[in-house]
Amino acid sequence: MRVVFLLIWSVGLLSAQELFTKQTLQKYLTQENPFIYKTKAQEYIYKEQIKYFQGAFDTKLLLKYDKKRYPVTDGDFMEINIQTPLQNGIEFLGGYREATGLQEYNNIKTGENGELRLGVNLPVSALINGMNSRKLNLYSARLTTQKQSFQTKDNLRLLHFDIFSAYYKTLYAKALFTTEKELLEVAKKRKIIIQKRVKSGALADIALLEANQHIINREQRLVAAKNSFENAQELFLQYLPVTKGEFEKHYTLPPLPEISQNSLTLEQAFALALEHRADLKVFTFETKKMAIEQQNARLLKYPNFNIALYGVHDLKYNNGFKVSLDMSFPFQRREYEGRSKEIIKKVQQVNNNKNIRLITIKTQLAQTIHSLKNIFANVQNAKKEILFVEKLQEAETKRYMLGLSNLFMVNQRELVTLKTKKKFLDYVLQYLLLEEQLRKEIGNNLQY
Repeated sequence: MRVVFLLIWSVGLLSAQELFTKQTLQKYLTQENPFIYKTKAQEYIYKEQIKYFQGAFDTKLLLKYDKKRYPVTDGDFMEINIQTPLQNGIEFLGGYREATGLQEYNNIKTGENGELRLGVNLPVSALINGMNSRKLNLYSARLTTQKQSFQTKDNLRLLHFDIFSAYYKTLYAKALFTTEKELLEVAKKRKIIIQKRVKSGALADIALLEANQHIINREQRLVAAKNSFENAQELFLQYLPVTKGEFEKHYTLPPLPEISQNSLTLEQAFALALEHRADLKVFTFETKKMAIEQQNARLLKYPNFNIALYGVHDLKYNNGFKVSLDMSFPFQRREYEGRSKEIIKKVQQVNNNKNIRLITIKTQLAQTIHSLKNIFANVQNAKKEILFVEKLQEAETKRYMLGLSNLFMVNQRELVTLKTKKKFLDYVLQYLLLEEQLRKEIGNNLQY
């Protein structure tokens, strides 16, 4: 017998449902959750773009071959080079080429065994300025990825608010459903008593009709509350990678949690927001990106000056070299002035947007903290009001049992109690949502 009891007890433990708390919810906010992945997807894309721009510094193998047999002229040209660019703009070139006959696009001619070639290209302006187009693209990609990393954190901040708000709204809907169910059970129990009293002749038949009408009305209210709960639950479960059946098999929803008064001041909240709001960090990377674009734009201010030096060793005719100088300089420099002023205006725009964001954050924090204080006062008052209406309901029920009242008044008292409890739950939900709003505005730094 004891063995059977232990088996039943073990099965009961295995099948017991776990309370689905906020800590439980955190376990589902992982990479496998499609809503979480959506917030991070763009960051992954930008990380791969860094590799693309790093490719501009890859060592390349360059091949070229021409074979010409025209009616009057002929020629052969073959070239194999290895090209390596550096981040500072310098390019190294080394390889082999062979050119015989009359060349069509150049005047190169080598011995019959070809020549070895080694050279370097120096973009003087870019070296002095410390910036070039390849470097700009790579650094911009890195800053964009870092910026997107903080944008991802900000997206998670907003997503967490939506998820936890949906969680509390589900608990609220369940609490209303439970309250309506309790009200219906009271009416059903009272009907049993009334049936006995009608049968004994202590009450008229109309009392039973009235009791049945109350039950039907409360059944309708219960169906409406059940519909609201199921819809709220569906909206919440969309954020979890589990089906409704799996959820109900393993979990049960707890009641709305007890609330405690928020003690955070506006100054403390704003300081936390400045420290933890990821969207404020985004502005920093936008400014840094403008800075390197301005550095690159300065190239337009000075002459574009390049020096190239190539040395060759002909396998038949010995050594030689080539030096080339290339310079261009616009007199009006409108390209530089326009680009430079454009970037300055963009920096001003970024700073202005940041200032607006700071003002908005502080305003929203002030509104949220004020609302928390006032709603908490209403929660406390609603608690006291529930005690009073419950006592009045109890007194009215006793009067009815003594024949000093009627079923209509009892029903009214019960509906007033229900309305007061619903008002209390409304205040609690508002307070919990405001707490989530505060966490969102601060940057999800407050502990649950």
